[in-house]
Parts: sequence; structure tokens; C-alpha cells
Amino acid sequence: MKKTALFALAFSTFIVSPAFSSVEVDKKKKKKGGETEQKKEEDKYADLIKKCKKFDGLFVMYQDTTTGKSYLEIREDQFGKEFIYFTHVENAPPGTGYFKGSFGGSDIIHFEKNFEKIEVVQENTSFYFDPENAISKSKDANINKPIMVSEKIEVVSNDKTKYLVDADGIFLSEKLRLIKMPMPPGMPPRLGNLSGSKSRVSKVNNYTENTEILVDYVFENSSPMFSNEAMTDPRYVTISLQHSLIEVPDNNYQPRFDDPRIGYFSTQVTDLTSFEATPYRDVIHRWNLVKKDPSSKLSDPVEPIVYWIENTTPVEYREIIKDACERWNEAFEMAGFTNAVVCKIQPDTATWDAGDIRYNVIRWTSSSQPPFGGYGPSFVNPRTGQILGADIMLEWVAISNRVKFDGVFTTDGFMTDEKLEFMRSNGIRNPMFCAASEFAAAQTAFGLAAANTMTIDKAAEMEIVHQMLYRLVLHEVGHTLGLTHNMRASTMQSIADIKNPTKIKQEGLCNSVMEYPAFNYQANPAEQALYCDVKPGPYDMWVIEYGYSPTNEDPLMEKLRLKKITDRSVDPRLAYGNDADDMRSSGKGIDPDVNIYDLSNDPVQYAVERCELVKQILPKLQDKFTANNQSYEELRQAYMIVTGEYGNQLRVMTRQIGGVHYDRSYFGQPTDKKPLEPVSEDKQRAAMKALDKYAFAPDILNEAVPLYNYLLSQRRGFSHFVNSDDPKIHSRIEAFQKEALNHLLHPNVAERVIDSQLYGNTYSYDEFMGDLTKSIFDADAKTSVNTIRQGLQIMYVEELVKRLDEKSGFTNPAKSVVLFELKKIDKMMSTAVSPDNFTKAHRDHIRQLIKEALEANSTQTFW
Repeated sequence: MKKTALFALAFSTFIVSPAFSSVEVDKKKKKKGGETEQKKEEDKYADLIKKCKKFDGLFVMYQDTTTGKSYLEIREDQFGKEFIYFTHVENAPPGTGYFKGSFGGSDIIHFEKNFEKIEVVQENTSFYFDPENAISKSKDANINKPIMVSEKIEVVSNDKTKYLVDADGIFLSEKLRLIKMPMPPGMPPRLGNLSGSKSRVSKVNNYTENTEILVDYVFENSSPMFSNEAMTDPRYVTISLQHSLIEVPDNNYQPRFDDPRIGYFSTQVTDLTSFEATPYRDVIHRWNLVKKDPSSKLSDPVEPIVYWIENTTPVEYREIIKDACERWNEAFEMAGFTNAVVCKIQPDTATWDAGDIRYNVIRWTSSSQPPFGGYGPSFVNPRTGQILGADIMLEWVAISNRVKFDGVFTTDGFMTDEKLEFMRSNGIRNPMFCAASEFAAAQTAFGLAAANTMTIDKAAEMEIVHQMLYRLVLHEVGHTLGLTHNMRASTMQSIADIKNPTKIKQEGLCNSVMEYPAFNYQANPAEQALYCDVKPGPYDMWVIEYGYSPTNEDPLMEKLRLKKITDRSVDPRLAYGNDADDMRSSGKGIDPDVNIYDLSNDPVQYAVERCELVKQILPKLQDKFTANNQSYEELRQAYMIVTGEYGNQLRVMTRQIGGVHYDRSYFGQPTDKKPLEPVSEDKQRAAMKALDKYAFAPDILNEAVPLYNYLLSQRRGFSHFVNSDDPKIHSRIEAFQKEALNHLLHPNVAERVIDSQLYGNTYSYDEFMGDLTKSIFDADAKTSVNTIRQGLQIMYVEELVKRLDEKSGFTNPAKSVVLFELKKIDKMMSTAVSPDNFTKAHRDHIRQLIKEALEANSTQTFW
């Protein structure tokens, strides 16, 4: 039996052996073929990258040296890991809505592998869930985490740890960041269609903790409807945008929460597991400063905040900028730090450029159409608020003082609602954007014009420029430290105090350098204090202490420590109000103390003195701003600047009407103020009295009459096709008056005046409107009406008529008063004495306007 079995086994082995050998050969062939296939796959990865230039760093990049095509490598260990994605504009014509140095947002993204594709997913950082609360298990419900990019995997490394995707498909598109913004209805598009053939990756900078990809986006439009001289050919417009992928810092940084009494930029986070009325966990933006010696009251930081002055900066201003930048160290001492801020000058031999986000650079440009004079953006970790980098952009216009909106003769040197809207549409009123130098340049120009007419010496003239530049740098550095604007800061000192050189040198003009205050020029040299602040104010010291003082490890002790700081908000020297509070636009805001171009705790009296100064300056302009063998362009610009300041101060006066002061201190803090208190009747009536004299009087700006024959602009080619050479005298004055009426007759103001009568306002709406009508009609009720007043009176009646419309936003009580005033004006016109036909025609015109309005808005007969 055993022999048979053995035989059978031997036989079968013998018989099967050839076939077995064949199988072995096949296996060997397959093995060899497998190695060939494996080698082929490995070679495919190697073959691709060997044709490319490698950029090693956080994310390895490759660029084909023949075609320019780019590839992004994602490692296996980078999937699911969070990174910070950030963009900034490296270059662009300002007319596109972009400009050199403008920052985009900071986002948290991660990469996911989905079968044959790699996806870029954006995290939603707006919400917080307490991990101890069971609701946190559904934290991803109803929250969008968009897939921004989905790209096919080009090739995988042999060990399956590295994946290459088409970087052009990611970065040459608008998948990660929308560039061509939608325009409002009726506005021509600034950009055409994105060109896939012309757009290119122009530069890659790669480092251990960040990868930077500079892309030239080319937009084409065969029939452009938007152009300016910065666009060489508006059919082809290039925007250079830098994409940055940044490793999330791995440190012991502890977020600090925002407080409404203090002004920091913040990332808003809502606690969706909280029962509180204000479930906010907003984190402020600040640098990660850590003491070298935690036990010491004052200590240098482990790593200071370092700024570099770019080597494009004019040499004569470098020391001013460096000194102004490091002046912030005075504030950081309140937080326990010495030498927290260090400023260096970029050597001409530097191998890095200002676009490198590892360096915080104070940069300098000179643009044909500067969108700003100074800009201090920063980018942060959205999870924590830690500032990771910042730049400061300065424009030459901040020094040269060119009239910004050249060609718009009626509004040059004067801030109108339309101009503010233009700035907003270009991102300038974005809360992250600063237009400080837009205002500082105008104020410097006014100061220099005033100084010239008062025969100031050259040294004093240079001091004006130096102080304004010094303050501008202080302001923009403040933004890069996380501070928002404080438009309430200018009310710290009294009218008398701002004329006291000793007091102002010691205490400063404003409580913060984060304001847009009026320029402190005094006609009397004995009363000339600082023109503007040249050091951080008491508010700045306080806010830096809140943001940067070291954290107490005990949460309860930390809460009490911060409370002790914020409880000081009731100090008048620490008053605060940001851009959302300010009253620069007609109908916006409620507190007239939160404004721009004002100064002192009596802004109306300051505005009166400023208007009087303008009236003194005007007759002297021709003598000071004309010279042999020169055109009259300098005189024209001086006229625009000086009268523009006059118009700005009229706007300041109007904000008192219907104003309501707010106090954001918490219940229990030691204050005698209520959260909302209407502006006193005395102050409102003082504002109306000032407006009567300086805005609506028949002799408004008569001091400028001798100049009108000389306001001829210098011809440049055929520029007068667009703007004729004659001075638009009536239009300019009408612009000032229209801006005043825009606010005084705004539906928000009407509603607030009537509402506030219920909680303290004693200047009723009917009294105010009666005073306004008197101011516009009484002075010439029995005489001829000059053409300036004719324009004002017609404009006023037309504006009142508009308020009767059901879509005007006026409440019924306000409409009743408007109707009453229109009938009163009609009666006044019917009995007024008209010494000439010009006046008679004007008054008939007014009566006709009122008649038509009443017939259209009422079935009742009033005649």
C-alpha cells in the first residue's frame, strides 16, 4: 500500500514536472514583468520630476523647465493636517480694486485624498462647541466646509507617500481665491475674462514653514469700459497675487478674548453651546510675545516683533520711520516688556525681498493713482488670533501731498459721501483697511498751505511734514500690532489745552494715535503746540496692556486680572469708538464724539475756529502761491485744499444734531453716565448757529472772490475735454451745502431726533427744522437773493419734497414737520419782496416746486 502510494507520488511528480517548470517560468516572467511595471511606475514619477526644477520646503513644488507647468507635492503625512492659507497682492493697477500690499483673508484648509483625486477643504472657524457638552457630537451639522479644489492625482511615488497634482489647476484658477469680484449693477466691470494661456506661476519661494507661489493673473477684455493711465492697455490687465501655505504654529500661544470696550481686530467665534445673551468667544489679533524672564516685572521678549524698512524708502525719512516704529516700546512697558519692537533697515545686499512673508516690512511705493497713503495689514492664525506676519505700505503721496481726486473740481480736498462710497467700493473702508494717510496727507497739505500764508520758515515747514510722517508710521504700526481705529480719541483735550505747548508735549493731543484727527495748526505762534501726536497716547498704553500682558495660568485669576484692566474704561482718557461707530458718512453712527477731522472736546467750537482760519488764509493765497514763469496750478490746488478743509468742518458741525452719546461700560462700573444720553440742547443749538453762519449764510466764502479770476488749471494735452477750465464756484459751494443737508435731512437723523425726545433730547424735531428753514431763507427774505443762496434754497426745497415720498424712509411724524415747513416756505415766498426779476423768478420757481409736490402727495387742497 505504502509502495503503491510512493510510486504514485513519484509518478505524478515525474509526469507533472514539465508542466510545473512551465508554471515556474510563468511566475518568474510575471515577477519580472511586475518588476518592469513597478520600475515603469517608479520611472514615471522620476521621469516627471527630473524634467523639473525643484523647490524644496513645506510643500515641495516642481516646475517643468520646458513648459513652465507646475506641480504640487502632498505627502501622506500632510493629509488631514491643518494649514493656514493666505494671499496678498504683490502688484496691480489700483483702478482694478487691488494694489500692491493689499492682504486677503487668512483661512484654515486641509488636504484630503479621495480615490484618484486630492481635495482642498476649507475649515469653518466661526463656531465653538464645548467638548463637555453632548451637543458637540453634532458640531459639523449644518456647517459648510467647502471643497475648494478637486484635482486628479498626476502620479504617486513608489512607496505611496508622495502625490503630485497639477499646481496650475489650483493656482492659475480662482478656485482658492476669487479675484474678479462681481460689480454692483450699472457699474462697468474692471476686469475681463481670466486668460488661461497668459496667466502663469512667475515665482516660487519655499521655506521650511511656508510655501509661497506668486501668480500673474492676466485678464482679457476686447471691449474694456474701464481704464486709467496705470493700465498700459486696458484690454490686458495683470494682477500679481501671492498664495501662501503656512504651517500652523506649534507653540504655547494662548488666545485672548475680545472686549467691546477695547479696540482690537478679532476673529469672531460664536459658542453654539452657550446660554449667554452674548455667546461670543472672539479672539483678538496679537503677536506671540513671551518674556525671557517671566519672574521679572520688565523683561525682553524671547522673540521681539521685528520690522524691516525696505530699501526703497527715501533715505532722509528712514530714521524718522525707525524711531516712530520703536516708539511703541513705551506702550509695551505697560505690558511688562522691554524692546518688544525692533526696527531694522533692509540692506541693499539683502537676498530676500519684501514679498517674503517671513519678514515684516515697511514698504514704500509711488503710484500714479495712489489708493491710500498708508496701510498696515497683518495676517493671523484664524483658530487663535496669533499674528503671523505684517507689512506696512506707505505711498509717496503722504509726503508729496498731491491733490488726490484731481479733476473732480467740486470735491478736491473735501470728503463727500460719494467719495467715501468710492473708497468703500475699492476696499478702503473695509474694517481691515486703513486710509489714515488719505486723511493725513490732506491735513498736512492744509497745514502747509496755512503755514505758507502765515510766513512760516522752512524749518517749521519741514517739522510739519516730519510730525505727520512720524504719526502716520505710529498709526500703521499700531494696526500691525492688532489695534483698530479709535475715532473717539480726538476729544481728550479742551480747546484751551490744544493751544498749550507744554501740556500737549507732555500729554498729547489725542488719547490714541489710531485716530483721523484734524491737524492742530494755530494762527497764533504762541499757541502752537504739536501739530499732531508723536507718541502713543493713554488709550494706546491701556490697550497694549490688555492685549500683551502675560497670561495668568489660573483661569479664574486671569479673568480677574483682565477685569481689573477693563474696569478702567470709565476713565475719559480711555474713550473708544471704532469705524463702525463713527459718523463720517451722512446718517451713519450716533455719537458725534466718534468722528474724523475733529479735535478737542468741543468739536463745534474747533470747527468754527478752523473756518475762521480758512477765511484768514484765502485772501493771502494768491500772493503766496504764484511765482514768475509758472502756471496757476499751485494756486488752484492751494484753493482746493484750504476750502476743502472748510467743507470738512461743516460736516463736523452737522453731527451734533440728533446726536446721542454712548457709554459701553458694563453695569457695576463706577460711572455717572447712562449707556445712551442725547447731546445737550445747548450743543445742538450751538451747532445750528455755526451752520447758519458758515454753511448757509449769503456771504459764504466771499473771501475767495478775488481768487476766482486766477483759478485756471495747467493744461495737459487735451485734459480739458473732460473737465472744462472754468472754476466751478457754485458747484463747489453747493457741494459743501449738499453734504451738510445730506446729514441734517437724513431719515436716520429724523428718526433719532424724534426717538431721543423720549429719553432726554429737548431739541425737538419741529424746532430743529424750523431753525434750519430760518437759516436758509430768513437772511434775504426781504432783499435780492444772490445766486449762491438761490442754489441752496432750491436744493433745500427739492430735498424736502423727496422726504414726502413713501420710499424716503421718513416716519409720519417727520413727514408732518416737512409738510409744515414746505407750506411755511410757500407762504414766505408769496409775501416776500422781490427787488429784481432774477429774485422774482427764483421765488416763483420755489412756489411751483412746492405746489407740484403737495398736489402729488396729498388729495387735500392747500391753496
